Amino acid sequence: MTRRITPETLAEVGTFLLGPEWRRPLAALLGPLHPEGARPSLDPRLPARWATGEREIPVWVGDALIQILDEQSETARALANRLKGE
Repeated sequence: MTRRITPETLAEVGTFLLGPEWRRPLAALLGPLHPEGARPSLDPRLPARWATGEREIPVWVGDALIQILDEQSETARALANRLKGE
């Protein structure tokens, strides 16, 4: 399912995942998830352009962010469980 996201949501997710300087690292996270084939990174200027509304956010980015968030939450849960066991 494709989900179009707003620049505000992109910034919120980017900041949550990567902190205040999220734009360039997000390009690297999204590169391997590009629908036309994995790549090391997107153009690092793209997330900044999406965030300002200068460029439209491609529909695939919403699904990619969901995938990244799901993976991060699984990792966080595993770490929390490990800490509970220590």
